[in-house]
Amino acid sequence: MASHLTYEERGFLYRSKKKGKSNTEIAELMGRHPSTIGRELCRNTGQRGYRPKQAQRLAEERRLASRRPHKMTDPDVHQYVQDGLEEYWSPDQIAGRVRRDFPRAPTLWLSRQTIYDWINNQAPQWQKLLRRGGRPPEKRGKLTDCVRIDGRPDVINERRRYGDWEGDTIVGHGRHSALLTLVERKSGYTRIGRLDSMKSDTTMYMAKKRMKSLPPSLRLDRLRPRPRPRGARGLDPGRPLRFRCARR
Repeated sequence: MASHLTYEERGFLYRSKKKGKSNTEIAELMGRHPSTIGRELCRNTGQRGYRPKQAQRLAEERRLASRRPHKMTDPDVHQYVQDGLEEYWSPDQIAGRVRRDFPRAPTLWLSRQTIYDWINNQAPQWQKLLRRGGRPPEKRGKLTDCVRIDGRPDVINERRRYGDWEGDTIVGHGRHSALLTLVERKSGYTRIGRLDSMKSDTTMYMAKKRMKSLPPSLRLDRLRPRPRPRGARGLDPGRPLRFRCARR
């Protein structure tokens, strides 16, 4: 793809035309296609003829006018994002919700990365309202040998049977307490337990307590949670748990 003419090239074109050279001759000297020279003269020649400064200014004006405006410059989009951040929504939630709220207005849609870029580059004051305060995700305590959600059997993903459960935690402020959520994937039935600490023993105790009263038909699979790295907190790898816990 041919690049735009530079100011120096426009100056050379101006001087060459003054000497009476043809477009083909100028194109050969500049290493450009003759049609490039023809379009340049057609677009940027004023009433007083072709002048390099004027040609450069006209080209830059057209280039700026052709750019799509940034999504966050739209007042409606800006206000929607700001309202979402004030409600402690994540950029992912905002980007998904705007499509749901305005399904017939794609001009208002934006991606999560657009929101992150806007916060990082233009509105850092909103970082404190992001989860983790805008800090990168913590890498400590990650499971190194576990089955990811996308590795579940198809029968679980298709939700054709009852008894497959998904466990997760909602961590409270300061990571001192949390809620353990257990969701039956087919029905959406949910059981919730309060965790007064993030220790593995507490998590295991609450998971067993919340699942104990369920009939065997709703507890299909026995899962032995996999070990975490030393110092990490999570489920005790030595104790069986009678529900399928898909970790995120």
